[in-house]
Amino acid sequence: MFEVFEYQFMQFALLGGVMIATLCAMIGTFLVPQRFSLLGDGLAHLAFGGIAIGLVLGLPPLLTAAVVCVIGALYLSYNKEKMYGESAIAVLLTVGMAIAILLISIAGGFNVDLFGYLFGSILTITPIELYIVLLVLIFISMFLWHNYADLCLYTFHQGLAQVSGVKTAWLGSTFLVLTAITTVLSIRIVGILLITALIVLPVITAMQLARSMKQNLVYSIIIGNLSVITGIVVSFYLDLAPSAMIVLVLASFYGICSLVGRRFE
Repeated sequence: MFEVFEYQFMQFALLGGVMIATLCAMIGTFLVPQRFSLLGDGLAHLAFGGIAIGLVLGLPPLLTAAVVCVIGALYLSYNKEKMYGESAIAVLLTVGMAIAILLISIAGGFNVDLFGYLFGSILTITPIELYIVLLVLIFISMFLWHNYADLCLYTFHQGLAQVSGVKTAWLGSTFLVLTAITTVLSIRIVGILLITALIVLPVITAMQLARSMKQNLVYSIIIGNLSVITGIVVSFYLDLAPSAMIVLVLASFYGICSLVGRRFE
């Protein structure tokens, strides 16, 4: 039964999955209340354009995706006050896909498995990528720890945060950049098409049970980790796609917690 833990690639997959699930839960906890649930989806599609750029130029695809997503996050930070947030996200999504489709057509396709980027390839994660994820996890954890109160105020009432002396422009821009980096890292787990699930589902599931922001954060991390571990292990034994199984487990947890939450209201 525990043979799944005997394989090194499964050990790497589980370790990477836990760290990225934690990242997505932390980011999503502050992202969802801002009604930016689809931001991950917009950045993910923009990342696809960055991946195509990297493949054309012969550069590491996830590196170019990260650069493009950070630029997109800064664009969103600058323009979200000038247009509806959904509109700005739509711009990122459509531009990213247009770039990807254009470059793929010009190159006549790539000699790589694009499905790995679209649907995730957690079983091929490398030690170097694990170290990168760990460093990002440590940095984002420290950022949230030092800015927790300001970020909570910014999340629920940006106007009040501004008049209270919070540096909202810096805080908002930094948070969006960290969201972009988390989105790119999540491509290894669930792929471009399913990233929103990893960011949003743990949070809205935790909302059914939590009674405070801190509880929601902790519950989101626990639910995300349980879903990733369960999804990877089940996919190993049933020979199924890990990314799809992770999302289905997340959806199952959401359904169960919704019923439980309503029962005890």
